[in-house]
Amino acid sequence: MAELAESVVEKITVSLSPIGNAPALKQKRFAVSREKNIGWLNQWLRKNLKCDAADSVFVYIQNSFSPALDTDLGSLYDCYGSNGKLTLAYSKMRAYG
Repeated sequence: MAELAESVVEKITVSLSPIGNAPALKQKRFAVSREKNIGWLNQWLRKNLKCDAADSVFVYIQNSFSPALDTDLGSLYDCYGSNGKLTLAYSKMRAYG
């Protein structure tokens, strides 16, 4: 009998905070797969912030730069995570750079 290999999805804690005119989320901390990327997070934010089709959402690290949409959250956590979480900020208008 062949055994099925269980795939364990490693998760990281992401903490989100609004900047500028962006509304606050009811839940600010989430456990997400390391394999998810900024593009996925951007779409998730657009849905949860109830954005119109014309609205933009920008995600920032260390309140200074916006990572590329294809950047994995796990890689960002490895480089910029602290205290067991990856802290990101989001805005509905360009805030930096």
